Amino acid sequence: MIRHLYWNPPTKKQQQQQKQLAAVPFYRFAYNPRYEKLKSDDFRELQTLLLHQNGERGGAPQSSFNVHTGFACAFSSLFQLSPEAVRYEKKLFTHLLPTLRDPNNLVLGIYVRTGATEGKTSAGAGYEVVEDAEAHIAAATEILDCARKQEALYVQLLGGEESGASRQPQRRINKIVWMLVTDSQYLKEYVSTEYDGMDVVLPARGRDDATDIPRVVLTTSSTGAHTRPKGAGSSHESDGSIDAQRTEAFVSAVIDWFLLGETDLVVASREYTFGPTAAMRTARPIYHRVLQRNDEGSLKNDPCGRGRMA
Repeated sequence: MIRHLYWNPPTKKQQQQQKQLAAVPFYRFAYNPRYEKLKSDDFRELQTLLLHQNGERGGAPQSSFNVHTGFACAFSSLFQLSPEAVRYEKKLFTHLLPTLRDPNNLVLGIYVRTGATEGKTSAGAGYEVVEDAEAHIAAATEILDCARKQEALYVQLLGGEESGASRQPQRRINKIVWMLVTDSQYLKEYVSTEYDGMDVVLPARGRDDATDIPRVVLTTSSTGAHTRPKGAGSSHESDGSIDAQRTEAFVSAVIDWFLLGETDLVVASREYTFGPTAAMRTARPIYHRVLQRNDEGSLKNDPCGRGRMA
């Protein structure tokens, strides 16, 4: 059991002070509303302690370490896809990854969770997912609108147009790719039908010079099932078929999570950490609903703000 989070090995001064960075008494402690959650100050303190100092007197920092890039460095070192992953996603190495990593593609990772498959694995192969199409579209609308907004901004920024002034493009954009990750098979079909194959207009110096860039929507074969969903009972613990389903659900989730991080930016639900941690693995920007202050200083709910986590 992890009792506390420390930077190891601590300095002599830290040993004397027994400085606690963040209390982590049990798994998923930060998710339990009955307890005080970890705050951004905890991580700022960690960042301060990780800066190399000149001796015990606390001289000027000797490195530019920050939690942002440190997280990305650690996670990129820890997680690499095995060639065996192709057993669960046939086009992973031949189509999905090459498309996401093409430097001439602008790639957006989009994560929408609906809860459609919440009980799938625990109920076995006979479980039928009944999707509420209207509710799922409603859940995805804000995220898809945010994706389109960021798409336009990034196309403008990278494609050579900034505030109406002509400049050299930072990168040639031949295609826009949406990497859609969701637990709803209906949403995969809906977004592919409504948004795949559409042309996004890249404005140049004038209307006559406008360029159309094709948009492509990618999805995986993942069902979005949970490895231990609600209602999982002990009667299934020794069921080989259930174990196989849980393994497939776990591997598929990891592949989805990994692919989200192979994008230029991520648009996701704020309520879940799946999207933000995927973005943080590669230090990509994350966009979701955030509270921000307007020009008058009042708090305003921005449905498509830059998240602070990534």
